[in-house]
Amino acid sequence: MIYYCWLAAACAILFLLLPSSAPANAAPLITFVSGKGTNSGDCSTPATPCRTLQFAHNQTAPKGEIKVLDPAFYGALTITKSITIMGVEGASAGRNAADNGITINAGPDDTVSLSYLTVDGFKTAKNGILLNSAGSLRITNCKVQNFTINGILIQPSSGTTALLIADTAVTNNGAAGISLFPKVTGVVKGAVERVLLNRNGGSGLETNRNTNDTRVNVTVADSVATNNSVGYSAASQGILRLVRSVASDNVTGVFVNTTAESAGNNTIRGNGTNIAGFMSNAGTQ
Repeated sequence: MIYYCWLAAACAILFLLLPSSAPANAAPLITFVSGKGTNSGDCSTPATPCRTLQFAHNQTAPKGEIKVLDPAFYGALTITKSITIMGVEGASAGRNAADNGITINAGPDDTVSLSYLTVDGFKTAKNGILLNSAGSLRITNCKVQNFTINGILIQPSSGTTALLIADTAVTNNGAAGISLFPKVTGVVKGAVERVLLNRNGGSGLETNRNTNDTRVNVTVADSVATNNSVGYSAASQGILRLVRSVASDNVTGVFVNTTAESAGNNTIRGNGTNIAGFMSNAGTQ
C-alpha cells in the first residue's frame, strides 16, 4: 500500500510539471496565395492557398516567403517584418481607394523583397510602394503604375535603408516615379538598374532632402527616363550617379541642384532642356 501511494504521488507531481496544453503550431515559413484561395487557415500548402497578400503575410513567419500561384488581384498590403513575395506574370497588388498600395513598416534589420508583381493604383490610390522603415528593400521585375502621387516613395526616418530596384517599370504616376526622400536621420543608399521611368508627372527619379547633408547616395545604371517632367533630379541634398542611362523626351532631362556625377557614357538629348544645373562629364548630348 505504501509503495502504491508513493507511486501515485510521484505520477501526480510529474503530471503537474507537464505543460497544461500543447504548444501552438509555429507559423509557416512558406505560404501561398491564389485567385481561387480563401482567407482561412495558415495558407501553408498550394492546395490551401489564401486569397489576399495581407492575410498570407499575417500567417507567414518572419523571414518567410509568400508564393503567388496564379494571376489575380491580391489587394493592398502592409508589411511589418522580413519577408519575400514572389509573384507571377499578371499577379497584381495595390488598391483602388485613396490610400497606398504596399506600405512597409518593417524593423531596422528587416529585409523585404518584392518580385514579379504589378502594383496598380487605378488612378485613385496615393503611393504605390511606400517605405517608412526597413533595413533593406529589393524590388525586381515589377510594374508600378497609375498612382496619384509617387510610384515608389522611400522615406525612412532613421537608420540606413539599402535599396535595389531592378528590371522594373515605373509609369504613369502623378508625381515622381521613384522618390528617395529620407526624413530626420534616415539614410538611403543603393542602386537602380535597368529601370524604365515613363510618363510620370514629376521626376522619373528624384533624390531629395530638406537639410544640408548627403543622406541619399544612389547609382542609376542602364535605365531610361522618358516623357516625364524631369528625367533624373538631384533636387536637394544627396548624390546621384548616372551610368549608361538615357534621358530623352522629358521637359528637362537632368536637373541638378546638388551633386550629380556621370560616368560619361549617358545619352541625354531630345529634352526641352537637356541639363539644368551643372553636371560634369555628362555624356552624349
